[in-house]
Amino acid sequence: MEHKKFVVYKRLSKEDKSRTQHGFDSQQMDVDYYLSQVDNTLVLDTFQEFVSGGDDNKPELEKAIQLCKDTGATLLVAKLDRLSRRVSQIALLMENSVEFKVAVMPSANNFMLHLYASLAEEERVNIGLRVKRGLDAARAKGIKLGGASPKHKASFKANRAKGLHKKNRS
Repeated sequence: MEHKKFVVYKRLSKEDKSRTQHGFDSQQMDVDYYLSQVDNTLVLDTFQEFVSGGDDNKPELEKAIQLCKDTGATLLVAKLDRLSRRVSQIALLMENSVEFKVAVMPSANNFMLHLYASLAEEERVNIGLRVKRGLDAARAKGIKLGGASPKHKASFKANRAKGLHKKNRS
C-alpha cells in the first residue's frame, strides 16, 4: 500500500521572545490529530517560519510548495490563516496545482476555503486596527512607546554597556 505523502507548513507572525514557540506546538498538535485520522501517511518534511500572514514573501512556504510539486505530496497546514491571510494567495495556491489540506477543516472544499480565506483577510485588517487603537489608548494615558519608553531606554543602556549596541555589532 502506497503512503499518502504530506509536507507540513507552520507559520507564526512573529518570533516569541521567550523562545518557547507554543504557537508552533499548537499547530503541530492539530497536524498530528489530522494525520492520526488518515491511514498510511508519510510526512516528507516540515517547514516553519516567522512572517506576517499578509506578506507575499514566505521563503519556507515556497520550499514546501516546491517539495510538494517535486514529490506529488499534499501541503498540510494546521489552520488556513497559517497559510496566508490574503485571499489572493490562497486562490493562487489553489490554482497552482498543489493540493493542500487544512487540519482543522479536513472536509473543506475549495468554495469553503475561499470563504474562510476572506474571513482570514478581514481579520488581518481588524488586527491592525485593534493594535492601532490600543497604541492610541496607551498614548492618551501618557504611556511612552517604542524608543521613548523607559523600558527601551534601560535595555539600550544595558546593551551598550555590554558592547551590544547596534554600531558595535558585526
